[in-house]
Amino acid sequence: MHCELSQGSIHYETFGEGKPILVLHAMGTDHRAMSAWMEPIFDGTADWKRIYCDLPAHGKSRIDPSVRGTEDFLAMLLEFVDRVLPDERFAIAGMSYGGLLAQGIIHHRPERIDGICLIAPNVQLAEGERDLPAKRVLEKDDTLLATLEPDIRTAFETLFILQNERSFRAFLEQIQPGRELADRNFLGSDWRKHHYFFREAPTIHTEVSKQPALIVLGKHDSIAGYGDQLRLAERFLHATTAVLDQTGHMIPIECTALLKSLTIDWLDRMAKRQKGSSVSI
Repeated sequence: MHCELSQGSIHYETFGEGKPILVLHAMGTDHRAMSAWMEPIFDGTADWKRIYCDLPAHGKSRIDPSVRGTEDFLAMLLEFVDRVLPDERFAIAGMSYGGLLAQGIIHHRPERIDGICLIAPNVQLAEGERDLPAKRVLEKDDTLLATLEPDIRTAFETLFILQNERSFRAFLEQIQPGRELADRNFLGSDWRKHHYFFREAPTIHTEVSKQPALIVLGKHDSIAGYGDQLRLAERFLHATTAVLDQTGHMIPIECTALLKSLTIDWLDRMAKRQKGSSVSI
């Protein structure tokens, strides 16, 4: 489905019925990078309506020439939320750059947020201010890597610390299709120099801080890190925060089973709160 907006359009896919969850993927991919691991969680359930977006300039979403960067992406997503979920409360899940945009949505629509899930989220800190571990590759299949085309190999080696056959198959199925559709003219331009961050750093409002939260980080994530995100987690009263070993930035592929278990727990905590069985602090 497509939603026409003031500065372009958002392509999205919906599954199921019930309480809405808005899902935002990482930069350079599309919605399939999230639906691939999330959808199996919902097999046999009828409680949640999942809304998987292609971010602006990604997948089948389109931007017009007025779009300059993250502030405009956020404006498009806020307009999308107001049109597709008018006056509805919803949960939000975002990974990496999608996690940064999720923080922006939370900042501007705090009264409508039922829960927050951030996976390896980027934070509002410039390059020199970020706490990033050194890149550490835990598994490397040199025979496999030698067979890859240069563009594919560079992307795979940049993103993964478990550079094995299993990771590569998942990369081809979940990541590469979105890479092929991404607006490389825009994403490859110099927009990150001046328009990557929000003009105003997102804050966690009182309404949001009480909602069930999940923050999942990779111990060896040299792209987004984990130290800065631990400080972000302190703003939530009801947050499960996990720093996972044996994974870097690509948690959904490198640590799928544990991420699914944590996500199921987050869904359960939201359901209990919505039924009024949890204590409000």
